Amino acid sequence: MRRCLQWYREMNARRPLAVKSATTCCIFSASDTCAQFINPQGKEQDLRRTLDFALCGAGLTAPFFHGWYLILDARLPGKRFWPIKLAMDATLAAPVYIFLLMGMQRCLRLVGGSESSDNLRWEAWPTEAYNLWVDGLKVCPAYQAVNFALVPPAYRVQWMNGCQFFWNIYVAYICGHAKEQERSLVADVATPVATQRAGPP
Repeated sequence: MRRCLQWYREMNARRPLAVKSATTCCIFSASDTCAQFINPQGKEQDLRRTLDFALCGAGLTAPFFHGWYLILDARLPGKRFWPIKLAMDATLAAPVYIFLLMGMQRCLRLVGGSESSDNLRWEAWPTEAYNLWVDGLKVCPAYQAVNFALVPPAYRVQWMNGCQFFWNIYVAYICGHAKEQERSLVADVATPVATQRAGPP
């Protein structure tokens, strides 16, 4: 176990972004799996949905916050500025990140062929992102305060992801629920059209 931890620390020092992306990918996969287990929407796990959420973690969350923390630490070095960092994180980085996350989820469903462009309800994207950000303000600042005040900079993304495991279950549920709502709306619209085309019995 010690060797594994030592290897992880060494790799995190040599290739921080790659290690953070891999760690975030695993945590996001586990979060979505738990979300589907808690609120099943079918007989089997939606592996495509899990993969999409994991890709969001590896391709968006880890790089975004890795770069964001580098900027914060360069502008506000040390731990004494942690209240300012916390306020900037909650009001600047968080809404932008959530907006990008919800957009990336939609794009991945479109690219993967699981949804058509007409099904994705792009007009609902800003509202869903705003609501998720407001919900996050009730939870995230608590562990982010510890992150900025106590956690070494090299492990801030990992700390955030570890604390976000349960929060990400909720995020994965929201993203998956939005997907099911889109499908339901499309089905509701398609049914009268199909009936009209069929004509009276």
